[in-house]
Amino acid sequence: MNTRLNSSMYNNKKQSKIKKGKLQ
Repeated sequence: MNTRLNSSMYNNKKQSKIKKGKLQ
C-alpha cells in the first residue's frame, strides 16, 4: 500500500478516537 495513504488512514483513526473522547 501507499505509505501516505496508510499514514492518512492512521491519522483519521487517531483523530476519530480523540473526537469520541472529547464528546464523552
